[in-house]
Amino acid sequence: MNKKVTMIVEAAVLFILGVLVAIYGGGAVLDKYFGVVCLVLGGALAILTIVLLATKRPLGPAVVLGGGALIGLGVGIFTEWFTIAPLINALVLVVLGGGAGLILYGIYTLTRGRDLVPTGIAQIVFGAVAVLIASLYLAIPDFRQAFWIIVGILMAVYAVLSVVFMFVFDKKSK
Repeated sequence: MNKKVTMIVEAAVLFILGVLVAIYGGGAVLDKYFGVVCLVLGGALAILTIVLLATKRPLGPAVVLGGGALIGLGVGIFTEWFTIAPLINALVLVVLGGGAGLILYGIYTLTRGRDLVPTGIAQIVFGAVAVLIASLYLAIPDFRQAFWIIVGILMAVYAVLSVVFMFVFDKKSK
């Protein structure tokens, strides 16, 4: 039962995150998400520090410094002194380069023998799709908005389907 509750909570968070990404775009939502995560984890570490001090247990620097650093990062994100957006741009460039590498590796795979032809073709196709999506994301501002809408919808649909499949396959296994 505990596993089901955990999966439902995860799906609910993913669904909400997906809807927010579809409405507001990736950068803004990820900033708020990571800001909340940093503040919650930093606050938990700060409470742990207080508990350890109150019970006179040994206190390591990682707990105190980690809590303070996470709270500082969370505040920085919420006050817009720091943003996750450059990480998204870096990820797009990684997808672009990785896709180009996958195309080259697919060509190499094609030369290795007849039984590897389907694998090589699949690698070339996936690499080309990655290069295309990353190139469109970088070159066309309107595509970025459509991209985040699609990603948000896919996240929300995945969340719903994961809960549905959890109940469908659980009943069949009984």
